[in-house]
Amino acid sequence: MTKNHKYYSIMFWATAALLLAGCGKKKESLPNIVVVKTLAASVSEAAGRQSYTGTVEEQSGTSLSFAGAGTVRSLSVSEGRHVSAGQLIGVLDAQTTGNAVQMARAATRQAVEALRRAEDAHRRMKLLRDNGSLPEMKWVEVETQVSQAREMVAQARASEQIARKGMADTRLVAPFAGYIARKQAEVGQNVVPGQPIAYLVRIDRVKVKFSVPEDEVARFAVGQKVMFRVPSVGQSTYLATVSEKSVEADPVSRAYMVKAVLDNRGHRLLPGMVCDVYGSAEHTDAAITLPADLIQIDIDNVPFVWTVVGGKAHKARLVLGDNIGDRVEVRSGLAAGDRVIVEGRQKVSEGTRVKVG
Repeated sequence: MTKNHKYYSIMFWATAALLLAGCGKKKESLPNIVVVKTLAASVSEAAGRQSYTGTVEEQSGTSLSFAGAGTVRSLSVSEGRHVSAGQLIGVLDAQTTGNAVQMARAATRQAVEALRRAEDAHRRMKLLRDNGSLPEMKWVEVETQVSQAREMVAQARASEQIARKGMADTRLVAPFAGYIARKQAEVGQNVVPGQPIAYLVRIDRVKVKFSVPEDEVARFAVGQKVMFRVPSVGQSTYLATVSEKSVEADPVSRAYMVKAVLDNRGHRLLPGMVCDVYGSAEHTDAAITLPADLIQIDIDNVPFVWTVVGGKAHKARLVLGDNIGDRVEVRSGLAAGDRVIVEGRQKVSEGTRVKVG
């Protein structure tokens, strides 16, 4: 190999080595950026307050039942369905009552015809009586027949009205607008008067019912505002007005029952929903709260969350307070507006570069 060939070979391999080294350094210098999702630490007015577990109840409700006995022929409702005032709920088999109505109508027609004949005879006999050619006893007999015919018509019409009422009782309608909370009968079932068919509730306004220990019941008074949250419909805060406070404690729990009412626009709050009720809404103890499932515990048994500071992950150690429903009060370690990592936190450590996605 000539000197020139050796020279070019050495230069080729040296250049290749430099290029490979440069590529390696460029690859190593690429930052490891983790895509995360965050939420802003927010202030909750409920923090620092004593909380009670409550239940949402309907404003009012009633059991719907047929006034007569019979076999259920149809039911036009289902649980959870909204019904309007006067809407048909169910129908009983009306064959027997229908026959009774027809018989009553026929009896009324016969009674009316008998009265017509008695009154016609009365008019003819009155002419004879006025001429003095009709014995007094005969005249009394004619008047008695008219009176009896009128009584028969009244009785027949009353019987027909009863039969019509029986026919109407085979139809069950909603007395007011509301929701069917429970359906308690099925088609083909034999029912008796007063047997529950469905339970209808009105939820334009609802009640929140909760128990208060005897040493705390003095904090509540009728007319007072209380605040509550319903986890199943989000973190919205609702205000209700105390309408009832029992004066007798439960013999087992020694707790007193308190009820508060509020308007339920949009019917978001439904009977049976569980809620967290807090004390007076007139005194606000604001503090930061976080969902409990975001809190982690480090090896020193200190609670913490991962936050984003300057595009990097930062471990924020916390001092926690009370549990507030499914959230936890943060007494120190966070400020309102701090970005807390909620997704991707398992991939970060102190100083990891992150990108909020």
